[in-house]
Amino acid sequence: MLTLEKLRNQFYPVETIGTDLVRCGDELPGRTIHTYVRLCGADGCTPLLVSEDLVDDAFAAQVLHQAGCTGVVRPSKRDLQPNHYGFTHLLEVPPHYHAELKGRLDAERMRTTLCIPIFGCEFSGDETPEDFHALRGRLVPTSRWNRPPCPRISLRFDNPRTGGGTGERTVFATFDQALREIANLAGVQDGFIELYNHRGEIVELVYRPRASFSWIEGRDDAAARLIDANAIRDRLWTFVTR
Repeated sequence: MLTLEKLRNQFYPVETIGTDLVRCGDELPGRTIHTYVRLCGADGCTPLLVSEDLVDDAFAAQVLHQAGCTGVVRPSKRDLQPNHYGFTHLLEVPPHYHAELKGRLDAERMRTTLCIPIFGCEFSGDETPEDFHALRGRLVPTSRWNRPPCPRISLRFDNPRTGGGTGERTVFATFDQALREIANLAGVQDGFIELYNHRGEIVELVYRPRASFSWIEGRDDAAARLIDANAIRDRLWTFVTR
């Protein structure tokens, strides 16, 4: 069971918030990591929340009390109560998805749930552990509560002119990376790019003459529409964040 005494033996400073919340600090070069913990007692599963450089006890309390003490065995994505950061969902993941408390409280961490406030477009909620680590490590800075939305985008493309491509597999990409690969297809009439959003919806873009592309959603060629290259950014943003 995770207790206040055990946390004080591993963190400094440790501040109590109300009756059951604790904020633990880690001073690192150039940044401070704040780990919020809700102490749930012997019968509960400990929810925890991580913030980088930002202290907001009221928001942490809101998230951790909404999460509860029952725990999860697989990722859970659900609506989050309204908040001033604009986060729409709460993502909860079990201990084999995260490394919080690892090397400090290894036995206790096996009964923890990492709670992450997110924009709905950032995670699908059915990620594998490998997908979760890739997204959290490279695309979504989950501990920065003041971040803009960082949509989950996976893509597959082939560009004969540059020699770039992903073959049959898809790879995660940031929004800007996706735009760069689309721009690289300008003038390449035998190339393509497929993009998937967090819902698993797909759009394919194929270059057409006169600086336009075919926009094909859901693999429905009959519904293909021409789109000017200058209009792609806004339309793609709408697609990946909806």
